[in-house]
Amino acid sequence: MSATKIALIGAGKLDRVIPVVASLATYFGERPLDITFYHSEEERLDLVDRFARLCFVMNQSTHSLRSTTFLEEALEDADALVMLAPMSGITIDSRVLDLRTGWPSGNEAADEFVVALQILRWLNGEEYPYQIFRELDDSPIKAWLDRRVEALGR
Repeated sequence: MSATKIALIGAGKLDRVIPVVASLATYFGERPLDITFYHSEEERLDLVDRFARLCFVMNQSTHSLRSTTFLEEALEDADALVMLAPMSGITIDSRVLDLRTGWPSGNEAADEFVVALQILRWLNGEEYPYQIFRELDDSPIKAWLDRRVEALGR
């Protein structure tokens, strides 16, 4: 069973990435996912990567995950793209889920330091993100993933 390859562009957008990661961690579609996170800032990317791995373990997800600061590597063989940040050279078409506006509602005024501290509390086991998993049980990204997997005919 081949995995569906998803590239998450702008994974370090802390004001928007938490609900996307939680949705991916609780997605159990027809096929497993091979997810690549891309962000140009390595420190933010590392924080989100560690948070995603925690969420995947907590939900017993079998998705594979890798992270990169190289856009070409993230886009290589991607079946679908999730856009959290603007990126020149990427055409928005049917294989792209554009989350730069709309769901999840990002808070540009949010203090990213506060968001980063919340992620660190989860990573350190001071709190657990179970509430987020419950809130995102029917997130739009899951319906989009089901449609993409079906369109790929895998």
